[in-house]
Amino acid sequence: MKISRLRWALPALVVLGLSGWANGQAVPSQAFTNVTLHYADGTVVPKATIVWRNGSIELVGNGITIPYDAKVINGGDSLHIYPGWIAGMSEWGMPEIPRERPAAPDPGNPTYERAGIQPERQPHTMLVDNSRDFTDWRRQGFTAAAVAPRGLMLPGNVDLMTTNGTETTDNAKLLVHGIGLRAAIQASPGVNPSTTMGVMARFRQLMFDSEALRANTRLFKSNTTAYQAPEPDPVLESFWPVLDGSQPLYFVADTQEEIRRVLKLKDEFNFKVVLVSGRNAGTMAPELAAAGIPVLATLNYVAKPASMSKTLDGEDKRTPEQRMHNEKQEAAWKADVANIKTLLDAGAKVGFSGVGLRSTDFAGKLKDLREAGMTDDQLVKVFSTYTAQILGHGNLLGDLKRGMIAGFNVYTSPIGDNQSKMVYSVATGDLKYYPLPAPSANAQRPAGPRGSNMAGDQ
Repeated sequence: MKISRLRWALPALVVLGLSGWANGQAVPSQAFTNVTLHYADGTVVPKATIVWRNGSIELVGNGITIPYDAKVINGGDSLHIYPGWIAGMSEWGMPEIPRERPAAPDPGNPTYERAGIQPERQPHTMLVDNSRDFTDWRRQGFTAAAVAPRGLMLPGNVDLMTTNGTETTDNAKLLVHGIGLRAAIQASPGVNPSTTMGVMARFRQLMFDSEALRANTRLFKSNTTAYQAPEPDPVLESFWPVLDGSQPLYFVADTQEEIRRVLKLKDEFNFKVVLVSGRNAGTMAPELAAAGIPVLATLNYVAKPASMSKTLDGEDKRTPEQRMHNEKQEAAWKADVANIKTLLDAGAKVGFSGVGLRSTDFAGKLKDLREAGMTDDQLVKVFSTYTAQILGHGNLLGDLKRGMIAGFNVYTSPIGDNQSKMVYSVATGDLKYYPLPAPSANAQRPAGPRGSNMAGDQ
């Protein structure tokens, strides 16, 4: 796994955009013309142009004068551009959790690492080689992701990355390091905390200890001769942005009981929280909406029960027990699929979490969401702008606006069309072309770009 480390901010976009001129060399731009733009708010603009340069959108809309140096792809009025999907929480490229854990000499007082308390870990330094995660998810339309390590109670930081790469191997680009900490009420087998009660107590203790260390550090800096220098502690120092409200805790919780414990900690210490996964969050939708708790919801639910795909020919020969079992399975599955829509209908802010989901299952999950009543406009919002806003970077990602990072996908028709295919993906300005499959002898090939080739030459 190769990663380009580059922190983005709005001033950086300006600096980077001008850096080529400062060196006496303009950075070439690229463009799509005669395309239909689908903005995150549902606005549709036909016969439009989008121009990007050095990773950011330079011009977009109608009546655009294309820069002289642009490599242009003419969409021929048949291509449709949507904001790129964003994974609000994922484990792409992260190493697996070791199955065997070393014995602890003192189980009641284990090391931070053995207890699953590692908030200082940085995902962009942990990426494993040849995972293919970023490459495979990009083929599903994802141009950015928040990535966090696998682990237990406090696995590490959350980094915002994009899926662009210029080589054939899996690549990622770091956009923003440390947008928050991943957390879960997850016990550590064999050592303290090994129970839910123990995890809750340990969270509280960490918060108190972190606040005490911060106070001592401030005192020492205010008068280095009057106070002793406190002992550095990277774990406790990782909580300082959470304590001052500049970063949230991305808390993985599914059941009502877990979610209520998270909210209890939040109220006790007044930190910001983003609920991750939240399979049963829909059952608390009005409460979460009223409290302003955003949810990065999972699609990692079980496959559709076989009983829902079977048609009964004639008499139903199932026993009452079998029928009741099937009905419970079906009701649980429908609740899982309807979770995102239930949250949206209640007014909660909802994005997408990719934790635990395989890229090969994503298209099927989208189909489930449509069957549950979600519209294409809702899907675009949830998987792009809402997720970007929840991550705190809606000014950089999630739409097709000038000055934003160039992250979008190009399709042969609107995404609600069953025949729609993604033919181009742009992530942080990096353009990839996905050839359409060869049509069968009796099939009509979907419309594609005219007057251009894969490289975007006129």
